[in-house]
Amino acid sequence: MTKIENIANLESLPKPKSEHLWADYIELLALQNLDSEMTRADLLSRVQERKDLGEIESVGLNEESNGATVDDKLDLFINDCFMQIEYRIGAFEDVYPFMLAEKGRILRRKEKLSSLNKLYVFFLLAANLRYINEKRRHDITSMFEIASLEALKNYLPRNASTILFGSNPRNTNERYKGKLSKKIFNLAEDLHERPLIQEEDVDERNSGDAGLDIVAYLPFEDKAEGMLYIFCQCACSEDWVSKQHDCSHQAWENKIKFTSLFPHMVFMPFCFRDATGRWFDHLKIYKSILIDRVRLINLLKNNPESVIDIGDLPTVDEYLSERETLF
Repeated sequence: MTKIENIANLESLPKPKSEHLWADYIELLALQNLDSEMTRADLLSRVQERKDLGEIESVGLNEESNGATVDDKLDLFINDCFMQIEYRIGAFEDVYPFMLAEKGRILRRKEKLSSLNKLYVFFLLAANLRYINEKRRHDITSMFEIASLEALKNYLPRNASTILFGSNPRNTNERYKGKLSKKIFNLAEDLHERPLIQEEDVDERNSGDAGLDIVAYLPFEDKAEGMLYIFCQCACSEDWVSKQHDCSHQAWENKIKFTSLFPHMVFMPFCFRDATGRWFDHLKIYKSILIDRVRLINLLKNNPESVIDIGDLPTVDEYLSERETLF
């Protein structure tokens, strides 16, 4: 077994019946396999091995039904996962760092990866932190906030202003570093709104972000109250569903007196799509605007210079250089 520095527990299978997460898993295996590819047969063999260990429940295919055996259902599930990959090839085009070969039976890593290919790999890693060494996760999550900030800038008009509000080590804006109370006061001032808290209302040791990572606003020439602004949350973990409320109007209306309601966005590195390009599960979206991997790539691909540091992130290149012996 090759010494692995960045991979953690690739033996563990993704969540049951979440084809978009399984498509990620196939891509990770294609990156790490000695042959730089992953076949349907290899994936079936890998899952069968877990089945032999009594872990088939992790794929949610542990019961026979309607005359279909577990193996039949597993074969159909793997086919669905590869249909997800076929969608990604069309959706990401040249940014996608893989290709399908042998009539769709093999996912193969491209021999030479461009900076945009590496950008895709970065989002793939950010969406799968459970497979990354814990010591490297913070590098990825902090850089994901920077990538989200740049994507938001590309989405909004040129006169929009943006604030990195979260506790990010790459934040150079002194107004939004340090105590949470100070950051809330400064945010209210920048938005021309009135704070509802006093300094003593917030623990002086609290240097967090109260669930708010990024703010964007479109200022007017005057200083009167009322402008368009957006609050954003960046979520790399699979519990992003519960985090949608963290940056909402309702979560913040006891901190700042807002003139009007405002929209909120959730930036996520997941490719939260089904094989047709629709949201994988729209019932998990709670009045928030999702910016997933598809939208992130589309917002950044025409201006890759804005995230050039991601291509130089050591974790990406080191992950690409490592190999795992699967069996």
